Amino acid sequence: MPARDICRLGEDIVFQETLRGRAFTFHSTWGLFNPKRIDPGTRLLIDHIKAGPADCCLDLGCGYGPIGLALSHLCPEGEVHLIDKDFVAVEYAAQNAARNGLTNSRAYLS
Repeated sequence: MPARDICRLGEDIVFQETLRGRAFTFHSTWGLFNPKRIDPGTRLLIDHIKAGPADCCLDLGCGYGPIGLALSHLCPEGEVHLIDKDFVAVEYAAQNAARNGLTNSRAYLS
């Protein structure tokens, strides 16, 4: 791998996705699950999950937050708790919530 490419490994991976009718911008990094796009299994879960506007939800093993943030969008009057054992994932999930203007979610290290 050329040195110029090695330097880029520390840069955020940034991509946009539409989930449940809302556009999201995600920042991720190498070492997190599927850092460059939403994988088909995650998309399938997001597309079929049922959540009401005031529900309280838990995203266990949240990664950089796609499921939890989609839930935050679906539950604007509720709360969403995103939990992961990886401190990098928790930081990205919290930052992605803030970037996307979602104030009803919190990310926690387990």
